[in-house]
Amino acid sequence: MHRFWKFTRWILLGLLVISLITGTGGYVYLRQSLPQTSGTIELTGIQRPVTIVRDQAGVPHIQAANYHDGLFGLGFVHAQDRLWQLEFQRRLARGELSEVLGTPTLETDRFLRALGLVAAAESAWKALDPASQQAIQAYIAGINQFIMNHNGMDLPPEFSILGFRPQLWQPIDVLLTGKLQAWSLGANWSAELLYSRLIAQIGPDRAAFLLPAASSDDPLILPDATYSAGSSRLATAVNSTFCVEQADLCSSLLGRVEQLHQQFKLAGSYAGSNSWVLAGQHTISGKPLLANDPHLAAQAPSIWYLAQIQAGELDVIGATLPGVPAVMIGHNRSIAWGLTNTGVDVQDLVIERLDQAGNAEYLGKSYPLTLRDEIIKVNDQPDQTLQVRSSRNGPIISDVDAELQATNQVLALRWTALEPTDHTITALLQLNLASDWQTFRAALAWYHAPMQNFSYADVNNNIGLQIAGRLPIRAGGDGRLPVEGWNAQAAWLRLSEFAELPLSYNPPSGMLVSANNQAVGDDYPLLISRSWAPAYRAQRIWQLLGEQPTFDQAAMQRMQADQRSLQAQQLLPLLLTAQTNNPQALQALELLKQWDASLTSDSAAAAIYETWYLRLARAIVVDDLGEEIWRSYSYHEQFFALAIPTILQTNAQAWCDDQTTAEPESCKLLMGRVLEQTLAELSAEYGSEIQQWRWDTIHQAVFPHAVFAGIEPLDSWFSHTIGNGGDSATINAGPADRIDFVQYGGPIYRQIVDLAALDQAVYIQTPGQSAHILSNHFDDLLAPWQRGEYLPMRLPLPNERQTTLLLQPE
Repeated sequence: MHRFWKFTRWILLGLLVISLITGTGGYVYLRQSLPQTSGTIELTGIQRPVTIVRDQAGVPHIQAANYHDGLFGLGFVHAQDRLWQLEFQRRLARGELSEVLGTPTLETDRFLRALGLVAAAESAWKALDPASQQAIQAYIAGINQFIMNHNGMDLPPEFSILGFRPQLWQPIDVLLTGKLQAWSLGANWSAELLYSRLIAQIGPDRAAFLLPAASSDDPLILPDATYSAGSSRLATAVNSTFCVEQADLCSSLLGRVEQLHQQFKLAGSYAGSNSWVLAGQHTISGKPLLANDPHLAAQAPSIWYLAQIQAGELDVIGATLPGVPAVMIGHNRSIAWGLTNTGVDVQDLVIERLDQAGNAEYLGKSYPLTLRDEIIKVNDQPDQTLQVRSSRNGPIISDVDAELQATNQVLALRWTALEPTDHTITALLQLNLASDWQTFRAALAWYHAPMQNFSYADVNNNIGLQIAGRLPIRAGGDGRLPVEGWNAQAAWLRLSEFAELPLSYNPPSGMLVSANNQAVGDDYPLLISRSWAPAYRAQRIWQLLGEQPTFDQAAMQRMQADQRSLQAQQLLPLLLTAQTNNPQALQALELLKQWDASLTSDSAAAAIYETWYLRLARAIVVDDLGEEIWRSYSYHEQFFALAIPTILQTNAQAWCDDQTTAEPESCKLLMGRVLEQTLAELSAEYGSEIQQWRWDTIHQAVFPHAVFAGIEPLDSWFSHTIGNGGDSATINAGPADRIDFVQYGGPIYRQIVDLAALDQAVYIQTPGQSAHILSNHFDDLLAPWQRGEYLPMRLPLPNERQTTLLLQPE
């Protein structure tokens, strides 16, 4: 994967590391930093012995006498297998990467400092209840015990290569981990900029066309949602011309979006997530089945870490997030749950108009901005000072570009995750202990951000879905465009109450499906969002659920592996009308006529369709938008995946006509020309025998290291690549980059739970449990994940390979 920098020192050190590995001494040296997984370790901070049994995939099963020691054990194993990840993400959230990585990450640090995650986490920590604070402290004690007992060659290789050691964790680092995840799942602020920029480029009508809402024919997640009466929403968009008047500022911030996406996957779309839950009336076992596969950025190591904790009343297993003392997705002895992103609009860009003294105007009065100086340490360079300004609406994020600070109009960010209180960690801790629908909802009542759809099933044959988080109640506007901070329309009146959020419990259908499609009908009184993911995945799930009366766990596994695209089925009849006389193009069209729209790994037709579609999407709009805006537009999959099919279905010549050529072109002519160009491009790369092409040859799932990606030879050691099928419209999603077709995200965690047999539940994450390049569990899950295989979601059996580590109190 491309990165913006070359680190000569790292390359030299990486070569040194590899040369060391080739010798016996170097190999032994590096193996010293592998974690101890058997024997006994004496530690302070635990009250009773803690046993950690690792199964054949390296998944730790933590057994402790009490809750405190169980969370300590989770922190300890997170540090054992993911210490580099823990250090990297805490530095990223704090804006402290440049202290070790130098100037290449300075702009990222400036942006994260301006965002103010640290201040928000500090405020949230002070407002937490004592029980939540104690849980966090028990967890970070486990991390810190590992750090304090390891140094130099005992640390993961990244620390040796980069020449620094990790810092001890503070309680706010746990909260920062959650806020960083919330930021990566919220792209509305950039969508507002994009909409405003599109208006400036092509006018309001054409801009609105490229940012369509969901179709009224699409399935809803909660067609029969229940909720208490709430405030009525206002649906009139703010007709902002901000990016006409402030083109440089908008371009600068949109460039920041691209940088955050390419560097650290912090501002992109990963094709959403899937979850469906069936009541016992639809299952062979007679108890509910719950399937979930959240789609997030592909990275090495994975965002997820599998673990089980048995500690007093706590007995939970599933996917944890290193840096957070809880199982995020999984099951305990009574309930199972899954997550999909709601796609909610909880961010507003607010245009602040400043007077000559630098005060912000509101309703004819001046209000001073608050100021704080951020000192950013830069490796081998002088410290940098960033003055961060904040208005009554939030941090002035446009200040990260020093050249634009002198303007009298700036952009502040209002975001629910920056509010003074945030009890999300309390919700997660209580969720792990929930035993029924009532305690499940009582836990989620504390939940703040990122807003999620929580699927639910329990051993007593109940199913449900609860949307959880805090919605802003706006004085006006619908959140799609920046608003003017000097009038009342920009104001947030309050945040929503939990009772106002939609839910479904034991629906008559006995089925609940969530795939980031529209959550509720337009009659729901609160504004959740004006943009939803295309409904192709949800439609395909419903289609498969309608094909048989009852299901078992194996059927759920086949569904999670499904790669048939309803979008391809919709587009194929249109694409096949392409006008061309090119012999290779005619051959490709003939191949596509016989295709069943399944984007399997070995399919030549899938390779032709997907590359053609992605090149066609660009060709339709790039002449109108220009390269810069096209790149920003392409990051918002939910928009062009709806707009492009509409253009082809209506044969909209105004869009298909290439503005850079003299001759008018129809959509059929454009489709033919792009097909010819795409085939020529692929032939040059993969040979002219198109029947021999494979989608997984072109479409590589890439799991990049956050720092070493693109820097050889370190990249080949620390990153992972595997050919894969699917696209953004398939259940087994494989969203492809618009330029090089690599898969940059997807279902990096899958789980299936039969509530009739919890010990037979299955899960998997990828590429592996360990982040250490010499570990047996560095990438051992990559190929099984690609093949659609699973791990048993339970303690290892006596005859299965395992190791046992005892943590003994000093």
